[in-house]
Amino acid sequence: MKTAYVCFYRGEFDGYEGKDYAYKTDLDLEEGDFAVVKVEKSYKVVKVMEMSEELDERATKYIVSKVDVSAYEKRVADEARREVLLERMEELAKFRKYELMAETDESMREMLDEYKSIG
Repeated sequence: MKTAYVCFYRGEFDGYEGKDYAYKTDLDLEEGDFAVVKVEKSYKVVKVMEMSEELDERATKYIVSKVDVSAYEKRVADEARREVLLERMEELAKFRKYELMAETDESMREMLDEYKSIG
């Protein structure tokens, strides 16, 4: 049995800082992981601040489970990447439109050539 030292969320400005609480665990947890603990009649998410292979006598309750945030983090990263790609595709589509117009319109060709020549 190991001990997980955890912090509760303290608010927007403090985050997961402050007093560490000791919980028993047999789960594979690492510093920085999020976990669920039972507090009175509800459950709270905590951040693992430190792990010990030794059982701390203050640890009287168990960690309920590890919170797997990987799917969430992937969705957020994928969304951000899609936004970047969409912006780039829109820019390329706009530029391609000007190139097509320049094939038949001499004034558009001149403006496009000037645009390309500027740094």
